[in-house]
Amino acid sequence: MNVYRFELKHLLRTFLIWTVIILVVEMIFMVALFPSFKESEGAVMAVLNNFPSQLLKSINLEIETFFSFKGFYAFAYIYIGIMAAMMAVSLSIKTFGHEKKDHCQDFLMTKPITRENLFKVKMAAVLSAIVCFNIVFIGANLWLFTYNDAQFRINSEFILLVGAPFLTQLVFLGLGMIYATQVHHIRNYAGPIVSIALGAYIITAVVQLIEKDSLKIIAPLSYFDPNRIVAQGAYDNSSVVAACVLTLFCMGKSYINYTQTEIIET
Repeated sequence: MNVYRFELKHLLRTFLIWTVIILVVEMIFMVALFPSFKESEGAVMAVLNNFPSQLLKSINLEIETFFSFKGFYAFAYIYIGIMAAMMAVSLSIKTFGHEKKDHCQDFLMTKPITRENLFKVKMAAVLSAIVCFNIVFIGANLWLFTYNDAQFRINSEFILLVGAPFLTQLVFLGLGMIYATQVHHIRNYAGPIVSIALGAYIITAVVQLIEKDSLKIIAPLSYFDPNRIVAQGAYDNSSVVAACVLTLFCMGKSYINYTQTEIIET
């Protein structure tokens, strides 16, 4: 329990910063920008029609639904999603890699707790942070949707939309964990966090640009595509399977790395 509290305290600043950033960006999109685009629908539509459809798809923009609240949310999600992914990677690398960065891996050998149990405690701490963020995020979106439509009622589509960041974060939690437990040295956090999230964004943009559905399994930011939710009311089954396989593989390999890899202290 002491380790759990220590890890939570260690993550608190990162948790608060990312929570505030994500919520502020979402409010800018949904409270400030959406009404402006909605009021200027004709002029905006004329501009968008001049862009190639592939370019619009690469930035997650569907003209058919863009001027609806849910459609605009789906457009904004690409930015919300990448920030949520960066948050998950940041939390996971800081949780599973801070001993490497601070050159105090001997803690793992001197602490009266097995590495297996330490892994579980760290996992519980980072999952707690992610769950707490998503509770706040869902609450904020419930207010947003109600603010836009006083008659709004929670339905399956809403649950899928606001659940997408949580599921995406689980995938990137796994990616961050496998990085933190695989490398021998971590000199800073910013480099791998930006590299993993930006790499995922570029892959997702390219896959959407070339419109190859079979390649979506390598684009983690599109596993829980909100445009598909708005259009069909469901996640893509193959993407969900890919997300589960990738997440379980990363977490399983991370567990093996953390509990069995020889500790190298420098």
